[in-house]
Amino acid sequence: MRMRFVALLLAGSLCRVPVAAASAAKPAAKPKPAAKPKPAVKPKTATPKPAVKPKPAPVAPAPPPTPPEPPAPVINTWALLVGVSKYQNPTIPSLQFPAADATSIRDALVDPKIVGLSAGNVKLLTDNDATASGITAAVDDFLRPNVKKGDKVIVFLAGHGVTKGVGTSAKSYFLATDTKGVTTPSLDASAVNLKSLTQKLGELPASQFTIFMDACRNDPTPGRGTAKPNPLSDVLTRDMQITPRDATQQASSVTFFACAIGQRAYEDSAKAHGVFTYYILDAIRQAAVPQPDGTVDMGSLATYVASKVGSWTEEAARSSDTSFEQTPEAIGQISEDDSQLVLMRVKRPVTASSSGVTPPRGYRLYVDTAPQGARVSVNGAAKGAGPLLVRLPSAGTYAVKVEAPGHAPIEKQIKALAGVDRVVTINLAPLARGVAPVGTTPTGTATTAEVAAPESYASALDAEKAQQWSQALSGYTASIAAAPTFAPAYDRLAELQERQGLLPQALKTRVDMVARVPSAHSYSALARVAALHAMKLKTAETPAPSDKKKGKKDNAPDMAAMGSGFGMPTTALQAAWLSRRAAMQALRMDAKLAEAQLGMGYALMATDIGGTNKAAAQAAMFKAVELDKQDAANHYGQGYALRFFAAPTKQGDAPNSADLRRAVMVLQEALSLRPDFFEAHLELALCHHLLGDSKAAISEYQTADAYRGSASDEDQVAGVNVAMAVLFQQRANRHRPQQDDLHTGFAGLHERGQRHYARRQTHRRSLNPVRHRGHDSQRTQRRVGNIFGGSIGGALDSILSGRGLEGLIPKGIPGVGRGGSPRIPGLPRFP
Repeated sequence: MRMRFVALLLAGSLCRVPVAAASAAKPAAKPKPAAKPKPAVKPKTATPKPAVKPKPAPVAPAPPPTPPEPPAPVINTWALLVGVSKYQNPTIPSLQFPAADATSIRDALVDPKIVGLSAGNVKLLTDNDATASGITAAVDDFLRPNVKKGDKVIVFLAGHGVTKGVGTSAKSYFLATDTKGVTTPSLDASAVNLKSLTQKLGELPASQFTIFMDACRNDPTPGRGTAKPNPLSDVLTRDMQITPRDATQQASSVTFFACAIGQRAYEDSAKAHGVFTYYILDAIRQAAVPQPDGTVDMGSLATYVASKVGSWTEEAARSSDTSFEQTPEAIGQISEDDSQLVLMRVKRPVTASSSGVTPPRGYRLYVDTAPQGARVSVNGAAKGAGPLLVRLPSAGTYAVKVEAPGHAPIEKQIKALAGVDRVVTINLAPLARGVAPVGTTPTGTATTAEVAAPESYASALDAEKAQQWSQALSGYTASIAAAPTFAPAYDRLAELQERQGLLPQALKTRVDMVARVPSAHSYSALARVAALHAMKLKTAETPAPSDKKKGKKDNAPDMAAMGSGFGMPTTALQAAWLSRRAAMQALRMDAKLAEAQLGMGYALMATDIGGTNKAAAQAAMFKAVELDKQDAANHYGQGYALRFFAAPTKQGDAPNSADLRRAVMVLQEALSLRPDFFEAHLELALCHHLLGDSKAAISEYQTADAYRGSASDEDQVAGVNVAMAVLFQQRANRHRPQQDDLHTGFAGLHERGQRHYARRQTHRRSLNPVRHRGHDSQRTQRRVGNIFGGSIGGALDSILSGRGLEGLIPKGIPGVGRGGSPRIPGLPRFP
C-alpha cells in the first residue's frame, strides 16, 4: 500500500488591549502607569515543512506460494533370470552350469550387502521350471503387471541358443527344458522364439532394458559333438535388440552377448560357472568396476568382463590343443537422454583403488541405412556406404548424417559410450523420385515431372522394418502399380527379392525399372543382377560329362541373336549379354559412377570364355574401388574378380597364389567396413582354401555360417558346411587317432547335407517346368550318393565343377574349372 504523509501547519495569534473614554468633570484621572514595553515582535518566520519522501517504485505483487514438488517417481529394477542345464529330450545334451549361473545372479541381486533388490523384484526359472510356457508367462504375469514407466528391466538367459534358416526366413530360439527337438517344427512348437520374446519386452514401459545372453554354448544337434561348435549368429543378435512399440517412448536397451558372432561361449569346471557369467559375478561382488558412489554402468562392466574373458581364453589356449576364442560384446540402442547406462548400484564398500576400469577396446558404431548404399558421414567426415561399421576415437556425442539421392537427408546426434557398441538404424524418407510425362514444349520436346511417393510405399517400409516380409513385398509392388515411375519402390523391391533368394523376380524388377526410370543407377543394378542370374543359369545348363562325350558344346555368344533391347532373358547366354549391354549403357550415362564400373566387372566375368576378359574385368573392379573406396561392395567386387580368375583352369593346375593373397587383403578391407558381409566371408574362406591354409579357411567358413542371416540362398550355407566337414575330416585324418570324434561328429553333418541337397533339388524341379541337364532325379541321387556314400574327394570333384566351393577337396584342390558357378545352384552367391 502507498503511505499517505500529512504536513501539519502551526499558526500564531495577537491579543488586543481595551481603551477607556476621558471626561472633564471627572476627577483627574490617575496617571496611567507607564506602559510596559511591548515585547519585541519576533519576525514572522515560516515554519519549515518536513521534506517529502520520494515515492518508491511500484512493488510487484508477491508470487503465490509454490506448492511442494511431488516426490520423484520410484524407479524399480525388475529381473527375469533363466538358466537351463537339463533337457527332457535326451537328444539335446545337457549343460553343466546355466542353472547355477542364473541362481548366483539372483543371489547377488537380492543380497543386501551387494545390490539389495527386493526378492519380490526377481523371478528365477531354472531347469524344470524353465519351460517354454513358463518363460513367456513370466513376461506376461510377472513383468507386465509390475513394470511401471521409467523402471529398469534385467533379463538373463543361460542355456542352448539355436538359429534355424537362412536370410530373411532365419529365426533364433532359446531352448527351454521341455523343447521337443531341434527341427524347425519342434522349435516353433516348444522353444522360445527370441524375436517374439523381445517384442513382448518392447511393450513394457521401462526406460532401460539390459539382456545378458549366455546361450551359445554348444551345438545341441545330435551327432556333431564338439568338433563343430554352435556359434553366435547374426540372426540371434538381430532378434535380441529391443525396440519399444511406442515410438514416443524414450528407452535404452543393451544386449550383452557372451561371445562375438562366429564364436561360442565356454564353461569352466574349475569356476563352476560359464566363463562369461563368472566374470559378471566377479564384477558385481568384488571387482574394480563400480564408481566411488557404487554405480555399476554397463560400459564399465562390459569392458571389464571382455578383458577378463579374453585373458581366460588366452590361458586356456596355452594349456590345450584346442583353439579358444570368446570375446563378449555389448550392443545397444541408447536413448539420447542417457549419458551412461547404470545397471545397478552396489552397496558393498568401494575403495579408491577399486574404481579403476580397464580402458575400453574401442568405440564402434553400426549404422544400418534404408536404402542400402546411403552415404554416411560422422562429424562432417565421409565414412562410407551403409550398412557400415564406424570406429570412433572416443566416447562422446557425434553428428551422424545419412544421405541418398532422391531422399531427405537425416542427421542425428549419437552418443558413444565406453564398452558398448552402438547400433543405429536410419530410414530415409524419399522425396519425389522418377519421371512422368506431362506434356510437350512448342518444339515438341517432352516435359516431365517428378513423382511423389505413394502411400503404400511408407506402409511397405514399416512392414520391412518389422520383418513382415510378405507385406513389404506386396506394398512395394502396389507402390509400383500406383506410380510406375517411382524409382525407390523398384530399388526396395529388388533388394528384398534378392535377400529372399528370389533372383529371377529381382531381375524382372530391374528390367522393369530401366524401362520406366532409365538412369545410370538402374542400368548398373540391372547389369549386376543379370550377371548373377547368368552364372546361376549356366550352372543348370552345363552339359553332363556324358553329354559332352556325345559332342554337345556350349553355345558361343552371338551378339546379333541377342538383340538390342532389355527384355527378360530365358537362357544363361541371354542373361550374360543383357548384363553386358546394361553395363555399357550405364557407363555411357556416367563413366565416373563406381556402381557402373562394378556392373561392368561382373558383366565381363559373366561373358568370359577362357580368361579372355580377365584384364578388363579386373580393371573395371579396380576402377570402382578408386572411385569409391568407402563402399564395401566395391572392395568385395575386386576381391571376387581376383579369386575368380586365380582359380585353376583345369584339374591339376595350381592356383595363382599371388592374386589369391591380393584377394585376401582386399576382402579383409571390405569386411572392415561391413563385418556382416556374408559373401565377403565366403570369398575369403575360398581364398584361404585355395591357398591350402585349412585353419584359416575353417575359421572363415565358420564365420560365414554364423552370418547366415545375411545370406540369401540355403544352398550357399549348406555348401559352407560341406566344405567345413571336408576340411575337418582332412585334419582328423592327418592327426592322431584319438581324434576320431571329428569323424563321428561330422557324420551327422554329411547325412543332413545329403538330405538337404536332395530335398532342395526336388523342390527346384517342382517349381521349374524346364528340365535342365543335371537335374534329373537319377543323376542327382547318383551324385549325392557318391558324395556321402563313397570317396568324399572324388565325389565332390565330380559334382562341384564350377568356380565357387568347387573341388575344394582332399589331395590338393582338384577339379576347379572355368565356367561360372558350381553345379549346386547358389554356391557361391555372386554379388
